[in-house]
Amino acid sequence: MEVTAAGSRSVPPSQVPYQAVVRFTFDEATRQLAYDVRLTGTRDEVDGVYLHRRATRQNGGVAYVLASSTAPSISGVVTLTEAEVGDLKAGKFYVAVLSKKSPRLSA
Repeated sequence: MEVTAAGSRSVPPSQVPYQAVVRFTFDEATRQLAYDVRLTGTRDEVDGVYLHRRATRQNGGVAYVLASSTAPSISGVVTLTEAEVGDLKAGKFYVAVLSKKSPRLSA
């Protein structure tokens, strides 16, 4: 699965000079979620890329830090709990990019 975090997808929408494209691959047997983050635009403003988990239709807390640097690409793997796997399948996770100036991008 691939998602793009852009200012137009944030609530409320924002104008920012960067975006993140994140590709996920999930291994059901190991519960591992592999990710590849690609940052474009003015990366020096990016504070981090995070995987959030929400309980309802509200913003949720940070579940995993996917990137905490301004490198153009960052890859890694997180192992989800059984409960998190259920929430992943239910669409309760989203990607957020935070900047040093605070506008948030979501996907």
